[in-house]
Parts: sequence; structure tokens; C-alpha cells
Amino acid sequence: IYGQTKGTGTIKVDGGSGKAGIRVAKGSTLNIKGGSIYAYGTQGGAGIGGDNEESSGKIEILGGTVTAEGGRCGAGIGGGKFYGDGGTTIIHGGTIIATGGVDAAGIGGGSNGDAPLGPDGGSGGNIIINGGTITATAGSSSAEAIGRGMYGRNAGTKQITGGNIKGYSNHTIILDGVNEEVSIVDINCNYGINDVMTLDKDKLYFYISDTEYKKLTEITVRDKTGKEDTYYKTED
Repeated sequence: IYGQTKGTGTIKVDGGSGKAGIRVAKGSTLNIKGGSIYAYGTQGGAGIGGDNEESSGKIEILGGTVTAEGGRCGAGIGGGKFYGDGGTTIIHGGTIIATGGVDAAGIGGGSNGDAPLGPDGGSGGNIIINGGTITATAGSSSAEAIGRGMYGRNAGTKQITGGNIKGYSNHTIILDGVNEEVSIVDINCNYGINDVMTLDKDKLYFYISDTEYKKLTEITVRDKTGKEDTYYKTED
């Protein structure tokens, strides 16, 4: 999927009954490179990924704005309800809002939607994040924001080396004095900042190693007017 010139292309899709908003079945690949995409699954379908009772294929996001919401028990991005594993999700950049349906992951596996005696939920799949501004929300505390759905067989694998990830982070950095979302243009450690902006005005939710976090002392930002400033981290 490509956006039009300057990324102005927009796609809005709702899945039919039991369908993903944008279906990416196991064995299939979807590349998103720009534009604005709004995808909503219905009755067990993922926002982007598997239909009801279906695992996801490979989803790669390089840019653009993506809003993906799972139908009942479907992941925002990943598997559908019942056995719906997360497949492979790779995020290099863009702004992503991924919301799981009931008991499903924001990014990863769907939910079994039933008691423990029902079918298994979806495993998390293989998730790689090295940039982007991401808000991932599970459908309940029984699922992971990024990972397995409720009763998923396993959490899958996660390789995170960059990105601002609300919902799955180990350090929250507050930029004192910032009162609007700003772009991150430089940091003094090894962590990916492609398409990274602050969330909740002044916050960065990093999933970063302790070694790199200790190195991080300066963060340079650019506001909407193009003005750049350097800030020093403070943690919650």
C-alpha cells in the first residue's frame, strides 16, 4: 500500500462478518509504505491480519499512519479469534495505533474468546520493531499489548531496537517543558528513532536495554515550526 504524493492517500475498510479489515492470511505479505489507513475487523477478524480462526501472514510497515482495530477477539494487527497466531509483524516507521478486540493483543495473537476449556488463543508470532510511534492496547489484562492473546500458547518472539511504544516499554522518559507532540531527531545512544514522536505531549515510552539507557542523556527534538531544542531525560 502506497500513499499518494506527500502521503495524502487514505484507505478506510471494515471487514465483513468474521473478516479482517485488511486480510493478510498465513503465507501472504502486506507492505505499508505511506498514506493513512484505517482498518477494522468484525466478529473475530483482526484489524489487519487474519480472519476469524486464521493466523496472520507477514505485515511490514515502513511509514504512514495506521489505525487497526480488531473485531471481537481479533488482534489489532495479527491473528484472528481462535488459534489466530500473530504471524510476522515488522515496524520500521510510521504512526501506528493497534487495538485488540476482547481479550486479544494489540499486536500479536487473537483470543480464544471462551473459558480455558475452549480452543487455544493466538500466539504472539514474530514481532520486530526498530522505529515508529506506536500505541498498542490489549483487549483486556488477560492479553499482551504486544504478544499473545488470552490463552495463547506462547508469547512469540520480540526484537525491539527502537520506537516510541506506548503499552510495551521498560522506561518512560519525560521531556520537561514540551507541551505538544514533537519529532525526535537525535539521541546519544544506540536506539532507533525513525518516525519517532513524543506521545501524550511530552513522553517517550522506550523498550531499551539498560546499557543503552544509561548512555542516553540528551534528546534533540524538532517542533512543528522546525525549531530544534535539546532536552535532558527525566524518568517517572
